Amino acid sequence: MRIIEKIKILDRSTIVMRVILLVMAFYLVVFPYFPKLEYAVSYFNEDVDPKNNLPIEVLSALNRGENLLYISKSQVNRAIIETDNIKNIHEDVWIWPDSKKPNEGGNTVLLAHRYASIGGNRASTFYNLPEMATGDKSYVVWSGKIYEYEVFETFTVDPSHIEILQNTDENILTMFTCTPLWTSKERFVVRSKLVNVWE
Repeated sequence: MRIIEKIKILDRSTIVMRVILLVMAFYLVVFPYFPKLEYAVSYFNEDVDPKNNLPIEVLSALNRGENLLYISKSQVNRAIIETDNIKNIHEDVWIWPDSKKPNEGGNTVLLAHRYASIGGNRASTFYNLPEMATGDKSYVVWSGKIYEYEVFETFTVDPSHIEILQNTDENILTMFTCTPLWTSKERFVVRSKLVNVWE
């Protein structure tokens, strides 16, 4: 009788272990899609100031003296960091060291992680950047001014195509991130023209 009871206990333990392994496998497969699922079911609440039709988050960053990138369409509301290496930014946005700053004119280049695991933490600032389309707006708060940009093109390039980093005569914003998801095989690029500046 004791042997039968031990076999039943072992059978229950095996079933529990199988369930735990299935749940863990499901989690590992689905976890990278959480930002996409969150984007699909959430509504990025954009409160707008009635006086000037600017997002409240943008005005708040201006009042705090912070540098910020705000894109309602891609659900980005992150600090812009000046540093020598993208590894230092994690969830924020990196301004390419050799690019022009918004107040200098030319090509301002911003980049961020699309999906990365850094030190056990997930970084997905530009996860939804490929959702951007012609006509979409983005706002950069920089050195006490608000720069409003409008997308005029999106495209994918090989990492060796560094033309996207080169300066331009026009005041544009170039944002890019790795694509396809989970790789650094290519870069998804969004280019926007400057349409307005507020002080």
